[in-house]
Amino acid sequence: MRIHIFLFFSAILSISACQNITSENQSVPLAVLSSYQLSEILQQYTWAYTPPNSTMPILANISSQGTDIYSGCNQISKTHTLNGNHLKTNPVQIQTLMGCGGLQSQEALASRIFTDSNLEIQISSNDQKYLKVSLKNGAAYSFQAIPAISDLKNYDAELLKKFTWQHISDEPSPDQIKSLLINFTADRMLFFAGCNRKSQYYAIENKTLIPKGDFRSQVKFCGNTQLERQTSQSMSKPMNIRFDFSTSFPKLILESKYQPNMIFQAIPRKEDLKSP
Repeated sequence: MRIHIFLFFSAILSISACQNITSENQSVPLAVLSSYQLSEILQQYTWAYTPPNSTMPILANISSQGTDIYSGCNQISKTHTLNGNHLKTNPVQIQTLMGCGGLQSQEALASRIFTDSNLEIQISSNDQKYLKVSLKNGAAYSFQAIPAISDLKNYDAELLKKFTWQHISDEPSPDQIKSLLINFTADRMLFFAGCNRKSQYYAIENKTLIPKGDFRSQVKFCGNTQLERQTSQSMSKPMNIRFDFSTSFPKLILESKYQPNMIFQAIPRKEDLKSP
């Protein structure tokens, strides 16, 4: 079976090769993928889907031979055959045996999605890739491509290090020089908000970001340093980590019972936060 890549347009376009007219929410076939090309695209990314009323995504790594799945509890591995765009898994799967509580139904859904399904790659107008997984009962699930994650169980720690995170707020502080930027390394958070560079050690435990020790900072005078002091105070407390995959680049949501949520937008990683 042939696979089509689809591109969604926000306005009515004319496709000269076929003389077809399409409007928003319709799709235009652009190319035909071989099974090899489909397999190559599948393996370039980790695929994420967050079910309604859940904060925990279903994550999948799909290779040419098998699928690894994680949805917050057990790690599941399935071998499969990929015939054209049809994925069929072996009835026997390998998984850890933890009790999942409220995540049990989501884990069952995750396993069911990648049992006997058709796969279709889609590309949005902003070049974001999606994987549409369609089941025989008519149900379909749209997984977003995110940077490849090797350790799905510890996806949060790995994903944090792949981007620079820019703080977004509906009410920017009057003391703000520029938006707060954060980089995560293996053990440190690096901060820059327009004046002094700051850093702090951290750990991640049970999807919680835990600051360790005191802030280290330059001591340049940049006028009003109120925002820098607020940042140090806000980031000094443990915060639960949650990701929103509804946008082209994920959002990071840090939740704490001590203060309002802090929301960060992922942007391409900048090793030097001070650079333009």
